[in-house]
Amino acid sequence: MSEPGKLKQKISVWLEDYWNITDLVAISVFLLGLLLRLQGEPSMGYGRVIYCVDIIFWYIRVLDIFGVNKYLGPYVMMIGKMMIDMLYFVVIMLVVLMSFGVARQAILHPDEEPTWRLARNIFYMPYWMIYGEVFADSIDRKTSVHISVSILVFTVKSISNQVWKFQRYQLIMTFHDRPILPPPLIVFPHIYIVLKRLCCTCRRKPEGERDDRLVCYVHSEFIERWIHSLTSKK
Repeated sequence: MSEPGKLKQKISVWLEDYWNITDLVAISVFLLGLLLRLQGEPSMGYGRVIYCVDIIFWYIRVLDIFGVNKYLGPYVMMIGKMMIDMLYFVVIMLVVLMSFGVARQAILHPDEEPTWRLARNIFYMPYWMIYGEVFADSIDRKTSVHISVSILVFTVKSISNQVWKFQRYQLIMTFHDRPILPPPLIVFPHIYIVLKRLCCTCRRKPEGERDDRLVCYVHSEFIERWIHSLTSKK
């Protein structure tokens, strides 16, 4: 394990983290909204809408902070892992919705003109029928939901504590070398770092003697193999 050296490798490692991608999207959307807000109407209204959408990414980012807590951390990890298992149920549900929605729409509205609203209606009503919104007396959703939750919880519950500890270590490593002050005050810690490096250079100290950073570079393939080994032992 070592620190990535080349700029391309650093960018590749940085993009492997989901939270870094979330930060990139959130900052990019914020800058787009800021540019629109600086313009006149109607661009200013569009910028406000983009601000409202951008706040979603920042609230989701708080989940990464919850990962440090020994009570909330395992639950955040379990929800993330259960979302992967949920994709299989979503695919099956999509097939059922499409088959029933197309047949229902064709029977009830045979002469409707093809529009984008027609594509929405194919999925809209059948989706809410799953939850008993229409014909609730003929839909029994308790069994299917119970089976789904049981399968998802059983998949990740046995290894949730171990995986959470590993992810907590990764989070600590991520924030270890970051400046304490947030933007735009982050410029002051960077000025301090530059001055400190210049002083060390003037004193002619080797890099190894003054580099006390905690460095650990773990590739994503190693993480996947480690999690797979835990899963196979359950």
